[in-house]
Amino acid sequence: MRTTIWLACALTAALLFGCGTEGDFTGDLAEKCLSYCELRFACDESGSVEESYIAACRSACEREDYDNADLELSEALIGCAKYDDCRLFYDCYAKGGSVTDDEYGGYSNEP
Repeated sequence: MRTTIWLACALTAALLFGCGTEGDFTGDLAEKCLSYCELRFACDESGSVEESYIAACRSACEREDYDNADLELSEALIGCAKYDDCRLFYDCYAKGGSVTDDEYGGYSNEP
């Protein structure tokens, strides 16, 4: 329970302070990777992404293991983390990270 509350607070703070916002997605790949892990969990409506996924995903990001099939992690998918709107994030995710620049108002999807 505490973990869930902590994760919700951390994600809310990250979103409020600009981490992962659509127009300003800067930072290195490790930061983008961590945002991707958080969004995969926070935006999951099916319940298929468990809390343990976040720890494993974060660990992969810290090891710079950006191509991890077990975690459904790739540089292209990490680029989807710039969308803090869950619908946009999962649309990008469902397309394997390949979203055209004009599809969402001119935002590019380069990892």
